[in-house]
Amino acid sequence: MNYGLRPAGDRHDGLAIAEQMEEVIEELLASDMECQCGRARRILALRYPKISFIHCFAHDIYNLVEAVLKTVFQQISADAAGVASYLNTSTSKWLVRAMKAMHKRYGASFAIFTLCETRWNSMQACFASLLRARGALEDIIFSYRNSNEMTEKLRVLGKNEFWTKLETAEKIVRPLCTASFHLQRDENTVADVVLSYMEIYRGFASTEFSDSLVELVETRWNACEQPLFILGFFLHPEYAEQARQLPSTVLTTLDDVSQFAQYYYRRFVDSDDTGLRGEMFTWFKGSYSTSRAVDFKKDSVVTFWEYERDANKDSKLPVLALTSLSVAVNTATCERLFSELALIPTPKRNRMSIRKTAKHQIMRQFVREKNRREKVMPTASKKLLRTIDPRERPCITTPQNSARSTPARTTPARTTPAQTTAARTTAASTTPARTTSSNPTPAAAETPSQEPGGIFTTPNRQIQAQLHSAPPARVLLPSSKTLEQM
Repeated sequence: MNYGLRPAGDRHDGLAIAEQMEEVIEELLASDMECQCGRARRILALRYPKISFIHCFAHDIYNLVEAVLKTVFQQISADAAGVASYLNTSTSKWLVRAMKAMHKRYGASFAIFTLCETRWNSMQACFASLLRARGALEDIIFSYRNSNEMTEKLRVLGKNEFWTKLETAEKIVRPLCTASFHLQRDENTVADVVLSYMEIYRGFASTEFSDSLVELVETRWNACEQPLFILGFFLHPEYAEQARQLPSTVLTTLDDVSQFAQYYYRRFVDSDDTGLRGEMFTWFKGSYSTSRAVDFKKDSVVTFWEYERDANKDSKLPVLALTSLSVAVNTATCERLFSELALIPTPKRNRMSIRKTAKHQIMRQFVREKNRREKVMPTASKKLLRTIDPRERPCITTPQNSARSTPARTTPARTTPAQTTAARTTAASTTPARTTSSNPTPAAAETPSQEPGGIFTTPNRQIQAQLHSAPPARVLLPSSKTLEQM
């Protein structure tokens, strides 16, 4: 699969975009779903029924986080974001006071993460960073409660209602962020999407805001091609047992799933589906095969069905399973290339051609893979790649100035936990603290990025040939398996 850029031209209507997509329709294409791109997809869906046009579910979960924070927790989100932003911008007064209060109570200072407006997942980090420093922040409010310098943005830190709602919001947003990170993997299938929605639904249904939250999940699930996703969930060898335990609905009965199998086999594979319903019956009953997904270590799902295809030459079920489970459910790799390519044509070199930009990206990718093979850990930036536990105590000495800043790496050293005030002791404030040198870094919450750590000097014929043969213009494509048996 190739990555690249294609000139957009001067026409941006749905028909023009559809014509451009049609030129490379043999490969999987990643594009926006809004406005004219969405119209172009609907046009192409009629011309190419063997291709499934679905949206990126990693981005869909991300939008769900935004919807939750803008509806049920709109006020608490605004208050928390305002406090975090105010503390981080007041570097000569309130930030210093917050650091001193944290050192006095915990023996170390903790980063207060601000909200990144284009990354709603950062709201979980913002909530958790405030909760883990709750005792120290309450100490500040108590110490300066009669001061004229105290602003209304900071006074919310002294209200128990604020902390109660913040804790509830963080607990609800955390599994959403975890699901969003989980769905960014290239190995995800339609079955993983169903499992993520099930877990989110169960979590929302058990909260006091279930009426509003469940409706948000239902809206997004109704927009999915549900028969395809349910079929993939039943054919996934690791989730098949869970699928068989689902309550009987219009989507989960044996007859319904068998009809889905026949439809998608005729649509994606071949018009002759003789015997497929019987194979679905044996699979539904658990007697189709004695093999298990755990019997195959690498790419267990794909290897499982490839084994079944080779073992049962005349069986149609393995071909259907490989086809339905190979549908790409995210464009995370494509999204990563946006940042990758943005680092190459800077304002000082904005005349760089598309061919040269593609060659730069190929070289960066080669160096990154070379460092990974040689286990060379780059010493560049580190990025937050997971959710934050509000009870953890990462090795940091100063709060982070911005959610987008790049902290430096430090070596932690243990210290004795600071004594806490008995009147305000909480479970989070009694966790042993650890301190580091003067450079701020949430080491426990961040992992090193994969930026190249050296210069490409070793000649390589393969990469040189790839550079010379780089196409002048191609469409950005996600790194996922295309539909088989087209």
